[in-house]
Amino acid sequence: MNELDSLYGETILTYAQNPSGKVAANTDAYNELKACSNGSTNGCSSSKSGTKTGGKGSDGGTNPADKNATNPGVCSHQFNPTCGDEITLRAIINDDIIQEIEWIGEGCSISLASASVLTDLITGRTTTDAMDLIKLFLSLMNSKGEGVDAESEEKLEDAAIFQSVSTFPMRIKCALISWMALKDSILNN
Repeated sequence: MNELDSLYGETILTYAQNPSGKVAANTDAYNELKACSNGSTNGCSSSKSGTKTGGKGSDGGTNPADKNATNPGVCSHQFNPTCGDEITLRAIINDDIIQEIEWIGEGCSISLASASVLTDLITGRTTTDAMDLIKLFLSLMNSKGEGVDAESEEKLEDAAIFQSVSTFPMRIKCALISWMALKDSILNN
């Protein structure tokens, strides 16, 4: 096993076991995201693409979606029927800044770790920066193990470790599912 493969395994395991942005079960935020993923319009309203816009929560303002009642966030539900990975992601965007990303999901360690890395990398950035990083990550996933240039790798930070995934065509969608959910949320904001 080479150094990159070892680092890849450690990073994936760490992020999958301690995911950033994953909403705890049985909270108001979890229930709102779950309702969006089930297609409910209770607290969510559908947009043309099938994403859901979260409604104002009922927890007295402690829910991250309540930070700005005029923009409670945009949800996107994605499902990979090939392997069963599923994610519902909400991006809270104000003044073109992604203030918070929260998600619920089930899937393999690659999909969970990728969602966690995405959350850490993208939160606090502009939507333009986020879309640029999504494009870079997509290029990485299409690299067939070759990776991206050093400047792009530096921009991707921990997300660059997913280079190893790009050698396994059946696992690429696992790594991309949260990134496509974020892209969908940004485009529907």
